[in-house]
Amino acid sequence: MREQLLIRLRTTDSGDTNAEWMVFDEAGNGIGKPANGPLSALTNHTDDRRVTLLAPGSSFLLTHTEMPTTDRKQIMQALPFALEESLADDPEDLHFVPIYGSKGQTQVAAAVVSHDDINHWLDSLRSVDIEPTCLIPDVLALPLHDAAWTLHVHESEVLIRATANFGFATNLDSLIETIELALNDTDLEIPSRFVVTVFGETDYDLHALEKTGIEVRIETASEPQIAEFAHTLKDQPALNILVGKYGVSRELSQMIKPWRTAAALFMVWLGLQAGLMIWEHNQLQTQYALMDEEITHIYKDSFPGSSRIVNARVQMERKLKELRQSGGAQDNGFLELLAIGGRTLNGFKQIELNGAQYRNNELTLELSADNLQRLDQFKQALDKTGKLSVELQSASSRDNVVIGRIVIQEGEGS
Repeated sequence: MREQLLIRLRTTDSGDTNAEWMVFDEAGNGIGKPANGPLSALTNHTDDRRVTLLAPGSSFLLTHTEMPTTDRKQIMQALPFALEESLADDPEDLHFVPIYGSKGQTQVAAAVVSHDDINHWLDSLRSVDIEPTCLIPDVLALPLHDAAWTLHVHESEVLIRATANFGFATNLDSLIETIELALNDTDLEIPSRFVVTVFGETDYDLHALEKTGIEVRIETASEPQIAEFAHTLKDQPALNILVGKYGVSRELSQMIKPWRTAAALFMVWLGLQAGLMIWEHNQLQTQYALMDEEITHIYKDSFPGSSRIVNARVQMERKLKELRQSGGAQDNGFLELLAIGGRTLNGFKQIELNGAQYRNNELTLELSADNLQRLDQFKQALDKTGKLSVELQSASSRDNVVIGRIVIQEGEGS
């Protein structure tokens, strides 16, 4: 498992978004100390860590309702209408996340939050290049106690968790009234006690909660609040708000993020390949031009009377056709040997044709090459046509150039 960066968002009195954060290892142990400040200070803290975002519980409606079906697809479609009477905003402006119970259970818990709030939180993090893996209401990161409600008191803020899927946020000034309203909810079991954890110092008399007739147990925190959140999330499954349309972009972003470097390298490779293809194309164009010059040279040698050369290859083919139609067997033999020899010679750029003679059904080629092996390779290439008898009649070296004579005639290869 990867390390986790746990971020808790807070809204300052001026309306700005502030954050508290801490890094935890795979076992949920804190690495370093908690920090807080503007989101811009988080830029260098992601480092391929799994990012969990705790959003203000006051922005969520955590509720439940009876549904006429247990089909999850139908529940997702019907949930906005089932909760419509308890909503202060238009359902189209809200994001609904059902929390399914046991199989066959018709009561469904739900978390409801506005699209504006989610987009604001996500955009704030994306502005510093952070993409959260999970988004959780902070009240659902409080620990659960049997038959008890958990309260966290930090400065003037109070977070309350009543059940696995229900909690709310308030402030010290409204604490008693908010608790009494929640206790009047007939669908909630009355707790046997309140477990209150105080982070820092407070002048508020928390024993005033005993007015509700419920036992109050008050303890001072031994670790930072964000560390207790991390322990709870490690031990208990958490509700992730990033589902539906938010889940698709999140998952894709998380999938893509580890591959960004690879993608950049791929683009560099793609650019190099494109450059290589252009270079190879230019090389082929150059080779084509050289071949065209070679064909023109052979054409001029074969038909010295031609004065206008537009397309040597096409003109060569036309002349050969005319000669085949008008010439005798001897002419046909010469032209056949010349055609095969010329095509084969085009594959050997290191060999130059110095002259050619045709006599007694034999075509003698005067050639020069960079080495004797090249001439022998040319001879073997002619042999492979299976139509010729080929002989390397002579070869001599002069000034690092090999001058050779190859005699070609029709017949079985040598």
